[in-house]
Amino acid sequence: MKISHFSFPIFILFLFVFQSFAQNWITHVYPSQNSLYSTTNTNIRITFDRPIDQNSISDSTISITGSFTGTNTINSVNYDGTTNTLILSCTYQFMAGEKISVVLTRNIKDAQGNNIPSPFSWSFYTKTKSGKRSFGNKTSIYVGKGMKSIALGDLDNDTDLDLVLTESSSNSIMIFWNSGDGNFSDTSHIQVSGKIGDIAIGDFDRDGKLDLAVVITTHVSLYKNLGNLEFSKTYSSSGFRDYISDIIACDFNSDGYLDLAISHYSNALLEFKVSLLKNDKNGKFRYGGYFKTGVYASEMITEDFDNSGFFDIAITTPGQGVSGEFGGINIHKNSDNFKFILLENIGSGRPFRLSGGDVNNDNYVDIIDSKGRIFLNDGTGKMKLDTTLITDPYFDKDLINFDFNGDSNIDIVYADGKVFQNNGNATFSLIENLGTIGFRLLGGDLNGDGTIDLVGMDNDEEKLNFIYNIYNKINNNDIQQKSFILKQN
Repeated sequence: MKISHFSFPIFILFLFVFQSFAQNWITHVYPSQNSLYSTTNTNIRITFDRPIDQNSISDSTISITGSFTGTNTINSVNYDGTTNTLILSCTYQFMAGEKISVVLTRNIKDAQGNNIPSPFSWSFYTKTKSGKRSFGNKTSIYVGKGMKSIALGDLDNDTDLDLVLTESSSNSIMIFWNSGDGNFSDTSHIQVSGKIGDIAIGDFDRDGKLDLAVVITTHVSLYKNLGNLEFSKTYSSSGFRDYISDIIACDFNSDGYLDLAISHYSNALLEFKVSLLKNDKNGKFRYGGYFKTGVYASEMITEDFDNSGFFDIAITTPGQGVSGEFGGINIHKNSDNFKFILLENIGSGRPFRLSGGDVNNDNYVDIIDSKGRIFLNDGTGKMKLDTTLITDPYFDKDLINFDFNGDSNIDIVYADGKVFQNNGNATFSLIENLGTIGFRLLGGDLNGDGTIDLVGMDNDEEKLNFIYNIYNKINNNDIQQKSFILKQN
C-alpha cells in the first residue's frame, strides 16, 4: 500500500450527506449509500470534518468487502489536507452488480490522536452493462433430491462466480467450479457429519479467500478455504435447539470482521430467536447474544435501513406466534455492538421471502417481498406499502433484485419467471415471463459479460436451472448472444 499527499477542488461530484455523520466526524462518502452507479474499479472517498492521522488508515482500520469476491485490500491512500478527504483505491476489481460494504472501524484517529467516536459502515453496488435486456433459453444441471441452499462467490479467486449447494440426501456441500465462461464442468464434494442445512459465504478470517459457514443439524460449522480448491472444518458452534431456519453473514459490530446471525426456534420451549455469533478474529466465533422474534422466522436480510452506519436485520415471520400473534416483516435496528431493537413490524401478508434495495433512488433501502409488494423507506428505516405488483393473495415466490439493464434502477425477478422492469420512477412493468426458474433464486454475472444472469434451485425437477442475460448494447446496437452447454463430471 502506498500513501501520497495532494490537493483537489473542494467540490466533489455525487457525494451524499448522511444524517448521522456529525457524530462520526464524517461529512461525505462516495460512492453514496446504496447507489448502483459505481464502476468495478471505483475509488472510495471519505471526507472528514477534521484532519485525520494518515498513519491510522490501513486494511486493519478500514474493511472493504464484496458480496461475490470477499475481502479487498487498499492499494493506495491519497489524502487531501485542504478538504480532509481520503481517496482509497482497491487492489482488486469488483464484479458487475456486486454489493460492496465499507466499514470504518473505531481505530481510525484524528491528527490529535483521538479515536473516531463511533464506527461507520455503508454499502453500494457496482454498475451493470447498459443496454436492452432479455434472457436466453433455460439450461440445467441435474443434481437429484435434497437440495437445501445455494450461494454464489468466487471461491478460487479466478475472477468468476462459482456455485455452492448444500444437499441433504448425501449430507454434503457441492461446489460447482466456473470455467470462466459460465460453464460449470467440474465439481467438488465436502462430506459433513449430520443433517445439512443453509449456507453463508464470507471471508471470515480476512485472508483473501471465501470460506463457508454451514448449518449442520443444530450447529454452525466453518469450513476454511485453504486454496487449491480445498476446504477444512475449523470451527463448530454449540447447539441451537431445535431447528435453524436461516443464517446470514455481516459485520454487525463494525470491527472489520464478518459475524453470523442465526434464526432458530425451540419446539420444547416455544421460543423464536435470532442468535448472534461474534467473530473473534481468529477463525472462530463466540456467543454475542440474541433477540426474540415472537414468531417463526423464515428468512433474514441485512441492510442499514435507517442509514445510521450500522447494519440492521429484517426478517420474514410467516407463522403464528406462541401468543397467537401473526407475523409479517420485522425490522430490527442495530444500535451498535450486537444490540438490536425492534424498529417496526409490517404485520400483514406473512411472506416467506424478502429482498432489499433502493427502489426509488433516494439512497435508502426499501423492501420487496415474495408476495409481490414493495415497501418504501420513509427515511427513518420504517416502511410504507407503496406498490402491489401481484394481486394473487396466494402468490409467495422467492425473488431477487438487480439492475438487469444497466440504467441504475433496480429491477425484480421472481422465481416463477416474472420479470418486472423499473420504469425509473419507482413504478414497474411486467415485461417478460420466463416460466418457473426454481424454488430458490440467485443472480450474478456468471459468464463475465457485465450483466446479471439467473440461477434457480428447482427441487421439483431436482436440478439447477441457469438463464443467461442477453443484452443489446446501447452505443452500437451490437447484439451479443452466448449459449452454453452445462456439463457435470
